[in-house]
Amino acid sequence: TSIDTGIVIINIGNAGRNDIAGMIKKAVAEKPKLVGVDILFNEPKDSSMDAALQQLFYTSNKIVLAYNLYAEKNIIKPTGFLYEKAKQKGYANFVGEEGGAIRYFAPRIKKDESAYQSFAAVLAQLAYPNEYDVLLERNKRTEQINYTHTSEKFIVMDGIEYLQNKAPELSLNNKIVLLGYISPDPSNIEDKHFT
Repeated sequence: TSIDTGIVIINIGNAGRNDIAGMIKKAVAEKPKLVGVDILFNEPKDSSMDAALQQLFYTSNKIVLAYNLYAEKNIIKPTGFLYEKAKQKGYANFVGEEGGAIRYFAPRIKKDESAYQSFAAVLAQLAYPNEYDVLLERNKRTEQINYTHTSEKFIVMDGIEYLQNKAPELSLNNKIVLLGYISPDPSNIEDKHFT
């Protein structure tokens, strides 16, 4: 099959928060459909870098923050210090065993008066509202993930090269842009998205 040109992945590699903020800002300036940031910012690190990230997530409806839901017994609460600042956000938790292949996700979780949407569901809502409505109408507690593409089936750019204008020329206009970590080892399926 051919490469999906509607989705562009920016590989953050081992970039720090300042560079990640720069990648997000540069991507948003190119007017994509959305920028999904599949990176967990669990706690503050540097006030100036954290302030730059907070400003980006607070001022744009096109940037989606990934966060984790903490769930234990009857308690469900979002984690990550940027959660309150982000206009668009979705939890990155999956349904499955730790260390195994993830085959299912819960599009949304409701607890009392609170409702939380998954990262994938928020991306779908912004990029494909009609398909998102179909997802909600199915009203399934979990959905199976259909793994049909590997990273070779998407356009992947090195984040630092992109930030330094050394990446191949490519317009992000009206594309879905995902920032996250892609391992240089193709057999490594670990999702390293903590920074």
